[in-house]
Amino acid sequence: MILILLILIHLIISVVVFVLQDMNILKIRDRIYPIVYLVPYVGFMMLLVECIMDKRNRIGQREIDLDKLEITQVRYKQIKVPQKEENEVVPLEEAMAINDSRVRRSLILDILRKNPENYVAVLEKASLSSDTELSHYATTSMMAIQSRYEKSITELEKEKERDKDNPVVLDDYATVLKNYIKSGLISGQVLRIYQNKLNKVLEELKGLCPEKIKYRFDWIDNRLDIGNTAGVKAECEDLLKKWPGEERCYQSYMAYAFKISDKKLAMQILKEVKEKEVYLSRAGREWYDFWNAESKGEELYGRSSGTNPKI
Repeated sequence: MILILLILIHLIISVVVFVLQDMNILKIRDRIYPIVYLVPYVGFMMLLVECIMDKRNRIGQREIDLDKLEITQVRYKQIKVPQKEENEVVPLEEAMAINDSRVRRSLILDILRKNPENYVAVLEKASLSSDTELSHYATTSMMAIQSRYEKSITELEKEKERDKDNPVVLDDYATVLKNYIKSGLISGQVLRIYQNKLNKVLEELKGLCPEKIKYRFDWIDNRLDIGNTAGVKAECEDLLKKWPGEERCYQSYMAYAFKISDKKLAMQILKEVKEKEVYLSRAGREWYDFWNAESKGEELYGRSSGTNPKI
């Protein structure tokens, strides 16, 4: 009879504790509850000790009733906490310079996991790191990125064969090719192969969409990157006839003049921009000022005709 009474009391205690736990009134460690339910009386005594200890630790602390703060008042609603953008991270170059290998690895891996395609140059550097884990991750990431590019190109080539005159497919194909070329993952003969592929697809897009000026600019840029200037001058002159007020037409023509080291042509282009009062954006004005200054000296045309940052 006594045993039954003790069991009944334990069940009542367990039910009460369960209800208080469910209502979030008891704020103690979760691992105590199984002991309360499974070990009669001893578990309850441990619960009481835990509650007493918790209360002592909270002496001097005051719980805040959020309802009393009246946070809906205007003076509170106007307070704005600036939020950090997701891409606001430590620059990779700075992360690479950190001496602590553990911190350096953690920072670099965190940055690269978000969008490794944007950091191919740093991945190449990281692949040569003495840090084995970092070097392995960088090498693996570069291989994965390259594999994705090549897979996309293969799929788009097949789709292009099925639907040769579809400008949407050709545009997607050209975009992937451009991104792969600019990624820095390929060089030498392999790079030339993909540049020639891009040249071909851009010629097709020019034929299908003659009024889309973007494809013509891309074609000129790619031809100059390849080093093949055939047809570029005629293309630039045709662009200037059709879009005489478009600053990019003059910029492309200037890129051609720089490539062939023709100072006379460069001076002529700048003169036309001034005489025709071509509207220039902020970037366009910087471009004009740069070339106007350079064209007055011989230094520019003594350089290699490989690249120019202001074109």
